[in-house]
Amino acid sequence: IRVTGNAGFYGVYPMDIIFELIGKAKNTVGMPMGKIIVACLDYTDDKTESSVEITKSRTFTNSCHGNSRTDKEIKEYAKKIIEKMQACTIS
Repeated sequence: IRVTGNAGFYGVYPMDIIFELIGKAKNTVGMPMGKIIVACLDYTDDKTESSVEITKSRTFTNSCHGNSRTDKEIKEYAKKIIEKMQACTIS
């Protein structure tokens, strides 16, 4: 885990752990920067990375910039996160 300033932290976390932490915070997610950046890496090549930004309105950008495999995976993962975020209050 690495703190990235006052607004967040960086690390690799299973989704169930993230939502367990959110549950302990009374299902409240703070987004002081207005977004959560989610990324994935393809370790079979040159560590190609795709990322999307999940916004307060529970949508995500399509700016992936990886390869076809990572772009597809990050979009599917973002959809799962957004689905789980429906039960959260975003502040």
